[in-house]
Amino acid sequence: MRRPVTGEVHVHYHQIYVVSDPHDAANPDLAEAFAGQNGGLCGAAAPGALWLRTGLHTGNVGFVVEVHDAEPALDPVWEDVVEVSFHPLSEHTRLMEWAGEAAWDLGLARTGYRVRYCARGMDEGRTLDSRVSGEPQADSYLLQFWPAPPRADRVVRRTSREAAHCHHYARGLPPPPTREQRAEKERRARLAQERAAEERRLHQERWEWGGRLPSERLRGLAGQVRGLVRFDGDLVHALDASRPDVQRRVASSAARRACEAAGLTGVPWVSQGLAALTERRPLPGCQPPAETMFGRGGVDMPLPR
Repeated sequence: MRRPVTGEVHVHYHQIYVVSDPHDAANPDLAEAFAGQNGGLCGAAAPGALWLRTGLHTGNVGFVVEVHDAEPALDPVWEDVVEVSFHPLSEHTRLMEWAGEAAWDLGLARTGYRVRYCARGMDEGRTLDSRVSGEPQADSYLLQFWPAPPRADRVVRRTSREAAHCHHYARGLPPPPTREQRAEKERRARLAQERAAEERRLHQERWEWGGRLPSERLRGLAGQVRGLVRFDGDLVHALDASRPDVQRRVASSAARRACEAAGLTGVPWVSQGLAALTERRPLPGCQPPAETMFGRGGVDMPLPR
C-alpha cells in the first residue's frame, strides 16, 4: 500500500476532484458526474474523473489517498462510505483542487479500479461552512483505490445528514448520457468553439480592412494596399468593386499626381512612362542600374540608361 496524498487539502464549494484526461483539465460537470448513481458523495459517471463531495464549503480538510493491491478492510471510524468504479484515461491521474489551484499525482496505472470514498464529520464541516487558519479540523476523508472489474456504485454506510442530502440529489438525476450522446455533445461543443474562433478571425479582418470583409482579390494584395486602407478604407473597397477600365484610369491619374507632387514630370523617362499609361501602351523598357535617384542603395525610381 502507498499513500500519494496525506495531510490536508483545500476545498471550494464542497468539492475536490480526481482527473485523468490529458486533453481536458476542467472540472467535471456536477450533474453528469453523479448521473444514474445511487450515492452522491463520489461522482464517477463522467469518464476518467471523480467528483468528491465534502461537508466543508471552503477551507482545509483532512485528506488521505491510498493505493492498494487488493480490497482493504473497512475501518469502522468512518461514518459515511461509498464505492464506485473508475478507469483512468491516461497514465497521469491527479487529485486536483477546485480550479486547478493544486494537484497531486496519484501514480495510477491505466486499468480498472474500485474506489472507496470514506468521510467523517461531514455535518460538522457543513455547519462550520468555512475554515480559516487556526481553527480545528472539522471533517476528514479517505480515498482508496484497488484493482477491480467495473460494477455499480453503492452506499456502504450512511450516517450524516449531509451525506443523506447528497445521496438524495444523485438519485433524482436522469441516467448518464450514452456513448453516442456524449460524442454528439462533444461534436457540438467542438463546432461551437470553431464558430467562435472564426467569428474572432472575421472580426479582426473586418477591423484591418476598414470595417468590412475584403474580396479574395484584395486579400491577395494585402501587403500592397494595407497602407491605403488605413488612409481611406472606403476608397479601397470602391476601387475593388469598379470595372477594370475605371481602375486603370484611377491608377494612371494617381501615378501622374504623385509624379507631379514629387516634381518628376520633367524627367524624360518619367514623362514617357506617364504617357504610355494614359495611352494604354506598354511601359518603355527600363533596366534598374546600380544607382537610383537617391544614390547607391537608395529607393524609388531607377535612373534610365
